[in-house]
Amino acid sequence: MGILLSLLTAVFQTAQDVTSKGALRSYSPVVVLFSLSAFGLPTLLLGLTFGMPTVSNVSWWLFLAFLCALCDSLGLFFYVKSMSLGELSQVIPLASIGPVIAMFFALFWHGEVLSKAGLLGVLLIVIGTYLVNLNLGEDGWLKPFQSIITERAPRYMLLACLVFAVAWNVHKAGLAYSNAVQWAVACFVFRIIQTLPFALVDYRKHEDRVRSSWGLLFLIGTFSALTFLTGIFALNFTMIGYVSSIKRLCILLSIVAGYFIFHETNFRQRFLGGICMVAGVVVIALLR
Repeated sequence: MGILLSLLTAVFQTAQDVTSKGALRSYSPVVVLFSLSAFGLPTLLLGLTFGMPTVSNVSWWLFLAFLCALCDSLGLFFYVKSMSLGELSQVIPLASIGPVIAMFFALFWHGEVLSKAGLLGVLLIVIGTYLVNLNLGEDGWLKPFQSIITERAPRYMLLACLVFAVAWNVHKAGLAYSNAVQWAVACFVFRIIQTLPFALVDYRKHEDRVRSSWGLLFLIGTFSALTFLTGIFALNFTMIGYVSSIKRLCILLSIVAGYFIFHETNFRQRFLGGICMVAGVVVIALLR
């Protein structure tokens, strides 16, 4: 059951990214960002039917939820902005750099030393990053790494990974005071409050389109909530390392979706790079 739920998490994550990419053709990143929370909240509320445990230290819990929502909103903005500027098969695989950033945070903050398996995982992710950004028509073997710094889309994704690495530590702290669904609902509510003023400004620019195609925005939010719920419930059946590793299959699914749905180029080396990245994440999650 744990493996099945983890696979569903990868599928829902890919569906969220594909629908978000499609919506970005008509809407601004702010509208899509707001939809991830606002239209996902009803689905999350269904999860509360499984029980409402008592929250300990409510004031501190609410502060952590607000802080985490702020980090998530900023990280998701960078994430969505990256998708609006670059190809799905190029920017989504870069999200695998997140575990590498988290490992280096652990090194400097907690003194955790990288194991040989951890270093191997980092190396595989670096190789995968190189292949994903490789353009065979360009000169210079450093060009793929330079493009991460010089091009806006990869740069936004790296910023998203950096913010999410910080947010993850806040998530872990907040989950100590309540169950996962209750925590998610609180974070989603705060994200809605934080992004609502910006969404209202953009809504006026896209009012007619939102009214005519609100179903797409609802799908984005639903997939966002389902991604979270299936991932959380998967943890009840298997270890976090397995869930994290299987979820990263969304990298390969996004590359395939980018090629067949959005007709993106450089499929072969990006798919090979995606395999390297997934392998690197698996090594880090299971063997380090």
